[in-house]
Amino acid sequence: MRRDTIGIESAGWSPESRLVTVAIVSVHPHGAVDDVGADFLAARCEELGHRVIKRLSLPPDLGTLEAQLRAWVGEELVDVILVVGGVGLSPNDVAPEAVRAVLDREIPGYGEAVRAVRSERLGIRSIHGREIGGTSGHTFIFCISSEPESCQETWNQVIEPLLSRDSEASLVPLLAQLDMVE
Repeated sequence: MRRDTIGIESAGWSPESRLVTVAIVSVHPHGAVDDVGADFLAARCEELGHRVIKRLSLPPDLGTLEAQLRAWVGEELVDVILVVGGVGLSPNDVAPEAVRAVLDREIPGYGEAVRAVRSERLGIRSIHGREIGGTSGHTFIFCISSEPESCQETWNQVIEPLLSRDSEASLVPLLAQLDMVE
């Protein structure tokens, strides 16, 4: 089933009102024992009226993460993938490389906006974050720090406006355009 057929059976459907489906993958070297960031993001997505349809935790393995992202994009059921963790500078931080390998088009302003928001609290240390975002086929993909405070800042000031139907920065209307991608 294509994702554009999920939840659109009711009359009055429009691209702006369509159900937005979300997948969340956590990248943790020792498994997601206490996945505060992913829990926070899932709850916030649901509060916006979006549906989290897939969620899992993966080790910081470039090939495994890239394969999972490609699988979700290929299913055409997921509108937005949030990759939580793995965006720092350690050798285990492979999320940006996995996401970049899957993207058709990068959104450079996403990472710039995240670092600008985090610089208010972290100063120059905000450049340690390697958040990246863009599109792959019919899907938006965004990396987010798993550090709780950074995760919340990124959601509140960057991701929520992008996923809120009421925001002038909303990407939701663009999902219909992505649905036309062959």
